[in-house]
Amino acid sequence: MAYRKGSIEIQTDTRFKDNNKFDCRPCHPAVLPIASGYPAGEVYYLLVTSNVGRYLVFEDQYYSLVDVWREAGLTKPSLINLQRIYKTSKPGNVVAGLPPKVYKDMIRKLKAYQDKNPDPLYEEIRAYF
Repeated sequence: MAYRKGSIEIQTDTRFKDNNKFDCRPCHPAVLPIASGYPAGEVYYLLVTSNVGRYLVFEDQYYSLVDVWREAGLTKPSLINLQRIYKTSKPGNVVAGLPPKVYKDMIRKLKAYQDKNPDPLYEEIRAYF
């Protein structure tokens, strides 16, 4: 399954890694695909959250879109969660997109964070960054 770099999508039926619960809210969660093209056709992605207060406490764990949320086509200021990587084989619906420079900067911060605090799925995609 292909994705466009920087696309922000809606990915339904995501099971959160931190509490093992499904997000059943309509139009949630928003996700940012970061890698694809593997033998099973899966896409690896990060979650996008509008809970921007988390950035003040956990700045290293999030990438802030507070200054570019309108330019990206989001409906409110948001953060990208760098802690957990998810994967799916279901296509999402594209709803917004990051400018290329912002996407590249986010990937740099993701690599720095994951090199120190790797998610188990990071090892599967590390070589492709």
